[in-house]
Amino acid sequence: MLLSVLCVITFVTSGFTTIIYFFSLLSYSTIRELLQSGEVSMPGAELFLSLPSSFFLLGTIFYAGSVFGAAFMWNLKKIGFHVYTASQIGVLITISSYNTMNGVPIFEILLTLMFIILYGVHLRLMK
Repeated sequence: MLLSVLCVITFVTSGFTTIIYFFSLLSYSTIRELLQSGEVSMPGAELFLSLPSSFFLLGTIFYAGSVFGAAFMWNLKKIGFHVYTASQIGVLITISSYNTMNGVPIFEILLTLMFIILYGVHLRLMK
């Protein structure tokens, strides 16, 4: 039951984030031009302008990996745990490397560790 809840949470959060990063990557130059011109203002504009498009590419890949890992675990495949864990570590490294404006992402690290531990508890159920 808890495994299903964890997977659903991952599907929703990582799935939604994958979509946001993917569309940010596709429209990166347009968004950048609009923000720089001052025609559009939004919260976090400075952060977006400080990030290269490769940040959104890596984010798309790693968050999609998290979704695929959760899908494997949903089907009780142990490989999903490893895909999920590697993807989440990739997310943390990407955020820490590119987003120097906000420092070390302590909350994201703790949340990721909690999910990895909770998924790890269910490894014995997986093949």
